[in-house]
Amino acid sequence: MTAPTPEATPRETPTGTPVAVNVKSRVAVVKLGGSLMGSDALDALLGQVVACPVPVVIVPGGGLFADAVRAAQARLGFSDGLAHRLALDAMGAFAEVLAERLGGAPIHAEAAVAAAAARSSRPVLWTPSNWRAGVPGIPESWALTSDSAALIVARAIGAATLVLVKSAEPAADDDPTRLRPDILDAAFPDFLAAEALPDAAGKAEPQTAPGLAAPQMDRAGRAPIVRLVGPRDWPRLAEALAEPETSLGRRVTPADFAPPTRDDRVQPRDARDEDATPAGRTGNPDMTR
Repeated sequence: MTAPTPEATPRETPTGTPVAVNVKSRVAVVKLGGSLMGSDALDALLGQVVACPVPVVIVPGGGLFADAVRAAQARLGFSDGLAHRLALDAMGAFAEVLAERLGGAPIHAEAAVAAAAARSSRPVLWTPSNWRAGVPGIPESWALTSDSAALIVARAIGAATLVLVKSAEPAADDDPTRLRPDILDAAFPDFLAAEALPDAAGKAEPQTAPGLAAPQMDRAGRAPIVRLVGPRDWPRLAEALAEPETSLGRRVTPADFAPPTRDDRVQPRDARDEDATPAGRTGNPDMTR
């Protein structure tokens, strides 16, 4: 199978759907989870990223590499802090795999540098190697995976859109108005709702970056629009990245993680507001780190 190359920059999605071309001031972030590592659709998804007219920064998951860290920790009993650092390395390893499949796409450890590079040589990969030294506010545990990492990067660079590509559809099996309880990592709701995020936009300087620093926001002064895209919408990933207000996938807001109210419990399902329903916070089926 021939891998896509970064030089291809069509002005339409592969499905022929026109998209806005006012792209110079817009950057999108896409998380390609490690669960896609063995998928036959991986090259097609990379082709969608290449086809997107908006500059794209790719945040990789850890996949099989992170699974090896989990297995080793269970066998050897080392600390969560070490597991966190090794899992960051796992994300970096998948970044190198993706870069090769993209014909040598650049990899950057500083989010701001990655965003700048994406505007002239897209797509670009981000790697969390600067986080190994520790960043205040970023938990060194399995609570944080590439889901939260992608959100932190997207907010730090002022991305208009963050698309998290999932191997499962985001809706709960028993209630299509709710998120699957295992679709996002445990840290994601807090980072999504936070007024400030860890100062991880540039070089990690844990000794001089106290607490949480106010993040840069997108052009409208808001956090990026966050969408989950499952297999049904994979063929239109380029459109989801290019159009923040698209109806593709599932938009995620802090309200999705709010505790249910009495009214939520008594309303019929078809009367609920899709963007204001509760969801759980358990593990991530993608195992993406």
